[in-house]
Amino acid sequence: MFNDKEFLSDKLSIVDVKARDSQDRLYQIEIELTSYAHLPTRIIYNWADIYSQQLKSGQEYLQLRPTYSIWLLAENLLVDDNVYVHHYKMRDEQGQTLTPHGSIWL
Repeated sequence: MFNDKEFLSDKLSIVDVKARDSQDRLYQIEIELTSYAHLPTRIIYNWADIYSQQLKSGQEYLQLRPTYSIWLLAENLLVDDNVYVHHYKMRDEQGQTLTPHGSIWL
């Protein structure tokens, strides 16, 4: 699936699976066979792209629904890391969540 570019200069992103559940939560599922230096940046960019596409001009932010990004990786993303699953959320150093509007699973 292609995420449409709003402007010619926008970066095109291709999503393997994009779904919405009965509570209007969005899911992005990607399969990545190779790991490379800029993959973490791409993961965040794709999540942000899907999250931001929910609103049209003039719509209120309260209409935003949680967005979850799930990446199935063939290789470890982090060097010397043997943890099988990573769950990233938006929170500060003390663990205080900024917003429950999504997370990234690797």
